[in-house]
Amino acid sequence: MVSPNKSEIGFSDASRNAGLLSYDHNTNAMHFDSNNVARVTIDSDGHIGIGTLTPTNAVATSNTKI
Repeated sequence: MVSPNKSEIGFSDASRNAGLLSYDHNTNAMHFDSNNVARVTIDSDGHIGIGTLTPTNAVATSNTKI
């Protein structure tokens, strides 16, 4: 799917978005989702967030257990 603000590639099973790779053109960020939850984000500065949508370091993780 493509819109003016976002491009997406979906990987579906019985649910709509078992997996989703999306690129947000407004923020220049890429997101990797599974089971409708954002798991990894690469922001416009190249920071990688695992379990967080807003990484503030080169690699940032949330305190959640996976």
